[in-house]
Amino acid sequence: MYRFKGEWLAFGRDQPTSGSLVYRFEYRDRHFTDLAPAALGTEIGAASVTPGFAYAAEFGPNVTELYWKQLFNDKRVGFVAGILDFSPYFDYYPFTSLGKGFLAREFLLNPTLATTGVGHLGAAARGFFGEHFWIGGAFYDANAINGEWNIDTWSSSELLKHAEIGWSPAFERMRVDRVQITYWDVDERPEVGVPAGSGWALSISNEFGDFLPFFRAGHSDGGGGAPAESHISVGFDMTRRFDDRLSVGLAWNKPSEKTHGAGLNDEYLFEVSYQLQMSQNVSLLPDVQLIIHPANNPDEDRIWVLGFRVRLTL
Repeated sequence: MYRFKGEWLAFGRDQPTSGSLVYRFEYRDRHFTDLAPAALGTEIGAASVTPGFAYAAEFGPNVTELYWKQLFNDKRVGFVAGILDFSPYFDYYPFTSLGKGFLAREFLLNPTLATTGVGHLGAAARGFFGEHFWIGGAFYDANAINGEWNIDTWSSSELLKHAEIGWSPAFERMRVDRVQITYWDVDERPEVGVPAGSGWALSISNEFGDFLPFFRAGHSDGGGGAPAESHISVGFDMTRRFDDRLSVGLAWNKPSEKTHGAGLNDEYLFEVSYQLQMSQNVSLLPDVQLIIHPANNPDEDRIWVLGFRVRLTL
């Protein structure tokens, strides 16, 4: 994955109101193997577990973010509109990032959520009321396809929508210390045979010094292409010396009958990784996952997945 991203501040530097243009250009390609990590779950017989969720098949040079960001009231209220990546707004929590310690979907994005392609038309807004609470919501083009941005998909008016309410002990701490409930709904997409769906998700995290534990849960009707009907996960991230990070997570999924068919066993996932911060710009991440009861592979009770990520920044 090659990314070039940035933000141009148009006005409002050091002011309570500001406006900026955010951009991200992306290119992905295969190296060493024809199997993308995101496809590994299907290959080994998992239904709702995706061991390398963010690392999908390649797509050519593409605009994955190009949107206007408007902030008011010292950044306590704001909105974005344009070409978006849904993940920073849809049930966001501290590990919704490719720079953190987890590779599996279960710890990046709740598997009971329906999703859309990266680089889609949409808008999102969020604002604090009082000292501790915020509300937000968004809508996205439900037919967007990764790496194939096309405004024609917008003409169908089939949308993925969500609304959220959250609490944090302080505005400055909301990225790590937060309790958030999200409700989502997605329209039926008859041309691709995906039914409508809806559900809710809960995310809780609270940082104690170098220790950051989390709890997440979700439930859906299984529609919208969501991998799971129910999900619970717990885990933590611990910062070690030299900014190294130990990440541990345990998750349970009930696969969606609408997406995968009826009669599948519940799936369990255990993941542990250790991020070695070799320098300010280079990190190495060895990762181990254990998938228990892969629902589409009755011959195996346990499957081990080993991963290794190299991350370079400029």
